[in-house]
Amino acid sequence: MNTFTPSPLQADIYAHMKDVPKDSIAIEAVAGSGKTTMIVNGCKYIPPTQSTLFLAFNKAIVTELESRLPPSLACKTFHALGMQTIRQSIGTLSVNKF
Repeated sequence: MNTFTPSPLQADIYAHMKDVPKDSIAIEAVAGSGKTTMIVNGCKYIPPTQSTLFLAFNKAIVTELESRLPPSLACKTFHALGMQTIRQSIGTLSVNKF
């Protein structure tokens, strides 16, 4: 089993996830720097009773993350969240497929 030793910046992010779970956090980093892996590892610090949403850019990423994230975390695409918000606001919604 690999052991993961976070960098000082990653440790700061994990401390925030553990100590202030009700606040939002944004992580800015370049592509391929390990943001997703770090966030998935950090999810163990979020209590299962805490309402948490992980947003992804496409359905393939959501499908992958659903197998890696705790079941208490919701994972959706930005589009799915937008559609859910619109449906909650105006009710039934019809979408034209091209």
